[in-house]
Amino acid sequence: MSSLICVHDLAKSFPDGTLLFRNFNFNLGKEKVGIIGKNGIGKSTLLRILAGEMEYSAGSIVIEGKLSYLPQKIQDFSKFSIAQILNVEKKLNALQKADIGKATIDDLNEIDDDWDFMTHLQAILKSLELEDIDLQRLGESISGGELMRFLYARLLLENPDIILFDEPTNNLDSAGKNHFYKALSSSRLGYLIVSHDRELLNKMDRIFEISNLGLRTYQGNYDFYLEERNKENEAALHKVTFAEERFKKQIIMEHILSEKQEKRNAQGKKNIPNLGLPKIVLGRMKENAQNTTSRLKDIHADKTKEYSEAVQREKAELRDEFKIKIDIKKSNIPSTKEMIMCQNLNYRFSNANHSLWKENINFAVIGNKRVHLTGRNGSGKSTLLKLITQQIFPKVGDIKIGSLKFALLDQGTSFLHDELSILENLQKFAMEHFVEHELRVKAGRFLFYGDSVFKKVKYLSGGERVRLALACLLAMNNAPDIFILDEPTNNLDIESIEILTECLNKFSGVLFVVSHDKNFISDIKINMAISL
Repeated sequence: MSSLICVHDLAKSFPDGTLLFRNFNFNLGKEKVGIIGKNGIGKSTLLRILAGEMEYSAGSIVIEGKLSYLPQKIQDFSKFSIAQILNVEKKLNALQKADIGKATIDDLNEIDDDWDFMTHLQAILKSLELEDIDLQRLGESISGGELMRFLYARLLLENPDIILFDEPTNNLDSAGKNHFYKALSSSRLGYLIVSHDRELLNKMDRIFEISNLGLRTYQGNYDFYLEERNKENEAALHKVTFAEERFKKQIIMEHILSEKQEKRNAQGKKNIPNLGLPKIVLGRMKENAQNTTSRLKDIHADKTKEYSEAVQREKAELRDEFKIKIDIKKSNIPSTKEMIMCQNLNYRFSNANHSLWKENINFAVIGNKRVHLTGRNGSGKSTLLKLITQQIFPKVGDIKIGSLKFALLDQGTSFLHDELSILENLQKFAMEHFVEHELRVKAGRFLFYGDSVFKKVKYLSGGERVRLALACLLAMNNAPDIFILDEPTNNLDIESIEILTECLNKFSGVLFVVSHDKNFISDIKINMAISL
């Protein structure tokens, strides 16, 4: 397979001199490659550099083919027609005018001899199962999954060799994800995709991992990468352990030999008066003994330094994998207690002519169930969560909550105060009076150390916000009986998702979760599903 992108010793530094990454080396052809790594490690920056949207600091990039790029944050297309979203409105209008013999010179320039464009467009839309949607409809009338597929179609219309995607399945429901997976699987183009979607990553041919160790390539999908990473971590830890043991033995040996030499020197001094030798000879003997001692000390000091440096070298080959320390107060919920009861529930927005749900909702959550709320985008999942948390109230039917001790973790962690620091947010949620030292300890359990606790929340990454949100919720005096989460894994890197999963698996109350992440739902041990 020929290479379409060749990257050699690529580096990126910011104007203030901060180094983001260096020594990135890889080739890319018509294959599917996933990029993973912590938030802020440089994944999106790498895509922007390849797309020509950002300068790099050192190294070289050779691109032989045509690249198309879709960033993670896209503009608001709600008031755009689908033809405008596809960037084909002018060409379609020109072709229509040509059909009736009214094309101008500008129209013919727009067509640019591409008289089969409609056939090409229809083939792309059909491949993405979009052929039945009127191109004059507005963006606000289609689902998030349909919008993503239209944006995908827009890229395909550029006839690229490689497409760069940044978190393409974020905010898609299960149906939208499945459409995207299907289109991707049937494509013969090259793809470089930043994602935390493990199902998508398992459809990749290769994985690029960006970490403190640089960029590493794995010749398989995400599951293969996990196996290899675990092997590497075990091997690296074994090398560190060996180097540390050797260093400890050397320290002990140096101490023992030093003591022996001192004893020999002391014994020699003691015997000198009995030797009856001239002073000049005794002086030379003393000098030789001192030289021997000094030489032995130097030899062992050099070895100690060598072994110490070896420990540091081996530690430098370890991935940065910090673990949060979670201490959740136990929630004691009787197995027969009615925690959430919905009877003939429905809701109507103020400007709507009909109720949100075609049929009234009825369900009961008994005891400490772990509930997965499912449904397509727009089915009313977030509205139901607002009803449960009493942010809004039903127009029809009744909802009863068995405990007022509940916590809500929404997509944007909106309960955090953006203008306050990490420490100040913790203080607001801690019902007990904690001194700063105690709050710092709580922050440290969630990997906020040193002066980082004074950083304002508005400057935190998605993963950092989730860690702080968990720290705040768990700092409350009473543990929540009901923990509600609305798409909690959106915008999180895989390590942050693992942290969230670990936390939820230690929670003993009612879990009520909206998520389209199949792996996450499986990992948090769901035992009840409600579909809207």
